[in-house]
Amino acid sequence: MYIFLLIVLFYILFLSLIASVRYEILTKILVIGLLGYLTFLIGFRYGVGIDYFTYEEWFHYWYKDFTVEWIYSGLVFLMKTTTGEFYHLTLLMALLTNIFIYKGLTKRGVNNVYLVLAIMVFASSSLFVFANIMRQGLAIAIFFYCSTFIKERKKMKYFSYIIIGSGLHISMLFLIPFYYLNKINISLKSYITYIGISYFLVYTNFSSKIFQFIVGISPYASKYVGNNSIFTENASVLSIGVLLRVCISLIILSFSNKFDKSLNIEKSYYQLGIIINILSISTYMFGRIGIYFQIFDILMIPMLIKSIQNKNLRIIILGATIFLITVLMINELIVNPEERNLIYKSIFYK
Repeated sequence: MYIFLLIVLFYILFLSLIASVRYEILTKILVIGLLGYLTFLIGFRYGVGIDYFTYEEWFHYWYKDFTVEWIYSGLVFLMKTTTGEFYHLTLLMALLTNIFIYKGLTKRGVNNVYLVLAIMVFASSSLFVFANIMRQGLAIAIFFYCSTFIKERKKMKYFSYIIIGSGLHISMLFLIPFYYLNKINISLKSYITYIGISYFLVYTNFSSKIFQFIVGISPYASKYVGNNSIFTENASVLSIGVLLRVCISLIILSFSNKFDKSLNIEKSYYQLGIIINILSISTYMFGRIGIYFQIFDILMIPMLIKSIQNKNLRIIILGATIFLITVLMINELIVNPEERNLIYKSIFYK
């Protein structure tokens, strides 16, 4: 299934290159079709993602238990009492997630081959993470879309979407203050410095101590303090997946000499996502917050490459990025799929 996914991605990328700017509508149709395929891929999965069976158990046995995450609780209750099929819920969640991803990209002007590249990045980074964190995945997609209201200074729209997102995953509420951080802009020099500091914190295991301190003053202290299972034993700073993402970001940021300054907020979110991704080498719990910003790689990788003025250099970096993305997908989905229980199986063959 994953090999077939790679073939589909490259085929649509090829068609979008042929279509070029003259047939932009064709590229949009291809991308919508691709997202439809990804929706079915995730919606009809069985046992894919560590938390899959936890969600399924919740659906069948605790569907009457409403929580503060009222929207998700309501969806579970509705699906259980009408169709009774868990895959109807996973399909709906995947569909809504991909709709917000698409709207967030097109609203920011991503088009043509760069729109296809954005979906390739999505398939290599966040798509299968969302198979594990289904509720939070939809909340992240909503933030990806509604963060456009930060620079548009549409407070009520932004806060409304944040409240809706918190009905799926309560962690969404921590994004409320970001409306007031609309001038954030991380320079390349600062970014390189933060990368070095992050790797040092992981290497010295100080990042784990920082996490323990943070949760130690939170209401969830009893759940995480002293819990060694959430930390990675013998964490390697040379984690191939993280290292490839860092390299891609440094390359495209270094050469993007005609960058659209209106995307400074999104660029800074992308950089923040990479920094937290490094810290998550020591504990995946950093990643549960960092994924809200890591999602911006699907926007910024295409847009930064697009901003490279030298055409030949742009083509070379585009090709190199596609190659690295392919390596990431092969490594995480085919070579080492066990980490997040990503060996694919559908409900039709369970």
